[in-house]
Amino acid sequence: PKTPHTCQTLLADADTYPIPVQAAGGGIHFTGAVVGPFAQSAATSTAKTTHAPYRPQGKAAIAHQQLLDKARAGKIDLYFLGDSITRRWGATDYPDFLAHWKKNFHGWNAANFGWGGDSTHQILWRIQNGELDGVNPKVVVLLAGTNNIGKNPKPGAAQDAAEGIAAILETIHVRVPAATIILLPILPRNDSPEASAAVTRANALI
Repeated sequence: PKTPHTCQTLLADADTYPIPVQAAGGGIHFTGAVVGPFAQSAATSTAKTTHAPYRPQGKAAIAHQQLLDKARAGKIDLYFLGDSITRRWGATDYPDFLAHWKKNFHGWNAANFGWGGDSTHQILWRIQNGELDGVNPKVVVLLAGTNNIGKNPKPGAAQDAAEGIAAILETIHVRVPAATIILLPILPRNDSPEASAAVTRANALI
């Protein structure tokens, strides 16, 4: 039998984030999130997703080049992937968040691959185009989907977010099949009732 995978709680605010419990067959299950390698093995080197990847434009394209440099720079064991919520945690223009990052993840070989404004479409493109190449993290932490929804979500936004998250997970698994994946639920929004409802729908689909 396989040895169950274990993972330290990375975001341990119990009032905000789910509490891990051991899942049958290995891995860790979170309420509203999943942790652990996928049960199936990758049969091909290309994820079979229909979720459209969007190439970053403008400053996001420059950021992609910087993130490629980060990916090539050295050993990464803990890989954070997401949008601005992730980016700000390790960004120099948010010094308080950066201090928290350095305090909590010093010595973990952690790297932040978040970028502001990214929906799942841009995140998918980034990891299909070099940001996971040659990187073999032990753990990938994913927080994505809020920018698919926005303040005034379009019809189908929740479905789009959920499908995008599934496509990103599939791509991560194919490219780094040995990694444990921690999927965080889309965080609540309070900018409109429609957005809040769409987040709830998307999380129910994940």
